[in-house]
Amino acid sequence: MKLDYRKIIYSKLKKAGKKPLTFKELLRSCRGKGFEFEKFTKAVDKMKKNGEIMENKFGIRLVDPKKFVKCEVVRLNKTYGFVKNLDTDEEIFVVGKYLKGAMPHDIVLVRTFKGEGACTEGEVMSIVEENFAKFTGELVSEFGVLKIVPDMLSKYAMTFENPMRLELHEGDKVVAQVTKRGNRHSEHVCEIVSSYGSSMKASACAMSVLEVNGLTPVFPGEVIYEAREVSDYSRIKEEIPNRLTFVTSRYSPLTAQIQKISTMQFLLNEPKQVIFLAFTLPTFPTMFSLSHS
Repeated sequence: MKLDYRKIIYSKLKKAGKKPLTFKELLRSCRGKGFEFEKFTKAVDKMKKNGEIMENKFGIRLVDPKKFVKCEVVRLNKTYGFVKNLDTDEEIFVVGKYLKGAMPHDIVLVRTFKGEGACTEGEVMSIVEENFAKFTGELVSEFGVLKIVPDMLSKYAMTFENPMRLELHEGDKVVAQVTKRGNRHSEHVCEIVSSYGSSMKASACAMSVLEVNGLTPVFPGEVIYEAREVSDYSRIKEEIPNRLTFVTSRYSPLTAQIQKISTMQFLLNEPKQVIFLAFTLPTFPTMFSLSHS
């Protein structure tokens, strides 16, 4: 006979009422003829992801839809964060101590309440789905021990491992990924993925951000080919007579094209300088979009 593990789990937790059951207690109460541990654990995980049950340090219990809302962590600051209600898109303010170590893009269950301000406030009760790994940070020394302070997560320094045996120094800009989570951001353990040298250099900061976002300063062959095509001034001269322009006489029709040529030539000839300017030049986003058009 095929067992309906979801129905069994739901009935056992409902019978327990407000009292949470530990995983072992729930397992023991659900065991019976034809029981399969693997299917049981899959059912528990699925019910967590669906927001039907929640688990914290006290145990597992049913979720009351009227009391808890399913949210996504959208932003974290040094001492607070914001989560977004997946049903209404409303943003909820969460004080740092109530985040339970949740990271950006995690799916969480939140208890909401009226705060002092106009914004709804909440407390993370359970992390349903973990969706965060890499982040950028700076190395600091605490009592002679190097730790990493994330750029956009919490104000606490995190311990780390260095499996690649990279040469690290205080003040280095690094990329790390979380390998083990705790109940607070300060309790998370991570490992260093790469180091870009002194965080005082804009180029090091830019390179670390590019890596975390899956971008590369090495342009694809088709982009380089397109840049060379655009830079062919003889072709431009042939096209000019056939162009329709609404630009006033004070502004040369060639100006926009010349700007694009200059930009593409700069991107091709000075890739390192482009990365350096990523954090210092206001027009860099436009240049970057041109290089990836």
